Amino acid sequence: MPKLRKSRPTLACPTPKTNVPYSHLTWTNDQPLDSEVNEIRLVIQDAEIRLAEHGKGPQLDVVQSREEAKVLRALIRTCTKIIHPIRRLPFEIIGEIFLHTLSGPDGCNNYPAVHDHHHGPWAYSQVCQRWRAVALSLPRLWSELSVPSN
Repeated sequence: MPKLRKSRPTLACPTPKTNVPYSHLTWTNDQPLDSEVNEIRLVIQDAEIRLAEHGKGPQLDVVQSREEAKVLRALIRTCTKIIHPIRRLPFEIIGEIFLHTLSGPDGCNNYPAVHDHHHGPWAYSQVCQRWRAVALSLPRLWSELSVPSN
């Protein structure tokens, strides 16, 4: 087993737990700071090393061994989501994506029912604080309404 540096968060314990560094980022879509990204990458790297070495050597408790591997894979998935590039998209790019969901100039709507309360600006504004700020800052996004004719 490789020695882990003490400066690395979370995986310094011999048995991995579900401790995720910067766990507050797991329940938001907030962008992590550069320093947080670097630390999370180190956690992913350590978890991948431990997972690769996991099947080597004697396995005294197969059930515990499988559970540890499962925890490591979950940690890698969660940390990878936290540092996903979509969280780092600039406001301008997110806004352009939102605007591309509007009807075209000829009335053609490539995204049917995009302006009901389950789609379009209403839905965008409920994803996270960042997306809400982007959606609310785009008057053009709110200038078109579709009223169902039941």
